[in-house]
Amino acid sequence: MSGGRSLWRSFAEERLLWVAGGDGLEANALVVAGERRISCSQVLCLEQLDISANLKLQLPFFANELLGAVHLHGPLGLDTILDFCHHLQAVLEEVEKHQSVCLTCSRRPGAVANSLLLLGAFLILERGYTADKVMRLVDSSNGGAIPTSELRFPTPFLEQPNFTEDSLMLSDCFVGFEMAISKKWLDKQAIEERRQVAMAFDAVPVFSVVLQGQPNEKLAAVHFWIAADPVTTVEDPSDREQDLLNVDANDQLAELAWSPTSPPAHSHFSRAVSEPSGDLTPSHLATAVRIFKSHDHLHTLDEEGKVGESPKHVWAHHAHVFPALSMPSSRVNTKLPTKVHTVTKDQLLKRPANLPIFASFLKQKVRCTLLARANFPTERGMPDTGSYDSFFERWGINQLDVPFADGTAPPKKLVSQLISSVEQLLKGIALTDGPEDTGERCKPECDVVSVVVHCKSGLGRSMALLAALAIAFCPGLTAGAFFGWARLVRPACLQTPMQERFLRSLDETPDCNCFFACFKSKKVTSPTVISGGSHGTTDTTISV
Repeated sequence: MSGGRSLWRSFAEERLLWVAGGDGLEANALVVAGERRISCSQVLCLEQLDISANLKLQLPFFANELLGAVHLHGPLGLDTILDFCHHLQAVLEEVEKHQSVCLTCSRRPGAVANSLLLLGAFLILERGYTADKVMRLVDSSNGGAIPTSELRFPTPFLEQPNFTEDSLMLSDCFVGFEMAISKKWLDKQAIEERRQVAMAFDAVPVFSVVLQGQPNEKLAAVHFWIAADPVTTVEDPSDREQDLLNVDANDQLAELAWSPTSPPAHSHFSRAVSEPSGDLTPSHLATAVRIFKSHDHLHTLDEEGKVGESPKHVWAHHAHVFPALSMPSSRVNTKLPTKVHTVTKDQLLKRPANLPIFASFLKQKVRCTLLARANFPTERGMPDTGSYDSFFERWGINQLDVPFADGTAPPKKLVSQLISSVEQLLKGIALTDGPEDTGERCKPECDVVSVVVHCKSGLGRSMALLAALAIAFCPGLTAGAFFGWARLVRPACLQTPMQERFLRSLDETPDCNCFFACFKSKKVTSPTVISGGSHGTTDTTISV
């Protein structure tokens, strides 16, 4: 059998067996099951299941050939993971109680990590396992040690897989998945609607926070979305003169089918990954991210409800590594992908025809209050007409420009500016008191608004900014957990080594504050010739 000795793991309590081997996957799985004296009723080869897309990553608006090595290596997106969880649950219900189901895959690049990701997500979501317990089972010496090289995911969009010390690990995905469940960021409703919105508007919700007032006040939920620049999403972004004049798009908006009547035939279930619903009752507060609003300030609340630091102070604590520094050019992707729109057979929601329809989507569907743009209005890959100028301001949506270079990490000053703007937004949300004459406390209701952060493609710069916002506004959140969640909810985001390094740096201690230490490089001095013929020294870096 090719690929050497097989790897396997037994999850006896859940009637599951995992095998990674050579080409004879089904035969190999049955042999391992026989050796372990496991009654194996069904063998699921993950690379042959339609719902797993052959363990290849697929993104709306991006052709497969643009995805580089990550197309094979993953990690797989959240929709695929949830489809698989539903499918596996159905298979387990069909087999006899004394029999097991075997999941098997080859040892080709990416197969081991993605198959274990699917299995681990199932155990966390459907069986209530912790991320730590799943990783202990994966790391078990029973069944052969799994090389670390097969438990990580490369930087997106590079032709050849590129791994660094900062690469996303399988454990990050498990922790991120668990964290998203505990914080109510993963909601099992309207998954088909979320998919359709992603395919049509290239926008998805990432995380949320709850603003807590007094007991008789409303609760305010703020959802944070990631998106691409709207002009790269509309059908004809270069022809927008009429769009700017026509601000009444109600007739066109009425054509949008927000709630598809039925999921595509190949979809195995209809559960959701979307923003939490507006019905945030006090029972949600134990797990939702909370922000306490005082008269003058905003403060985070810990798990016991004690008032902690303000988001600005939290960010200042984590932002010690990245002043305004540049990554050496050799570690920045020189070719970042250009978005293209591909229509799929299961795309029921129409792509927006113009900016007014996109504005209506932001106002009516997303309830966007702040739109932050991380890309420059005119840059490589944008239409000749550039971005949207002040268009969305005319629709009553506050705009904030926080631009920085494509492929790089956000400067500390811009992140601070964005955090301040979000703080002002939260302070400005009106919290309505309950009835004063009865003395009774009214049931808290919830006002839901959104902050949308975008760059050109909605993958790199925008998710880096959202990571900084999440760290600032979510007490106790680690950047590693957010990294795992981000790549699942927005596949192929954080698309350069510099952006991966930025995220990892948010978990590091303040004593690492120099450029060379942070980038795992040594500083050396070498002679050079400068203008005028005099000799001096210059600093160069040698990667280790």
